[in-house]
Amino acid sequence: RCCDWLASVASPESLAPILPHLLLGRGPRLQAWQRRALEGAAAMVGGREALGWRILCGLGPGLTPSGDDFLCGWMLARYVAGLPRGTPRLEGTGRISRAYLRAAAAGQASEAWHHLVASLAAGGPWEPAAEAALRAGETSGADTLTGFLAGLHRLRT
Repeated sequence: RCCDWLASVASPESLAPILPHLLLGRGPRLQAWQRRALEGAAAMVGGREALGWRILCGLGPGLTPSGDDFLCGWMLARYVAGLPRGTPRLEGTGRISRAYLRAAAAGQASEAWHHLVASLAAGGPWEPAAEAALRAGETSGADTLTGFLAGLHRLRT
């Protein structure tokens, strides 16, 4: 349900449009960089994380590129699940993104993310917390949530 919600409310300039492609094999028309991000996300979900990192790190628009935001969400999903989360070499991206990626690997996130994870774990209403997480940056919130949901999907398969 959260994936459907994100795809319906997030900016089409974010990575949210890749979720239906990733989970259902079809979805809205994607820009070239989003298609490349989908390749990276599919690699991650398919268990080829090193390839996914190489594709996504530094990919897309933004002060923290969309691909880096996706990877932050992926790392947060791994942290929540208690899985190993070593950060691969962070080549091709900036200092700010590297700091966010290291923080996500350590389970550090904004208050909005802590509320979202708690609401999802409790099975309660998660929409207000997800909306707060989406407010980060122009597309960073949606890109991070896309990575988080993709990471949770990987854990379920």
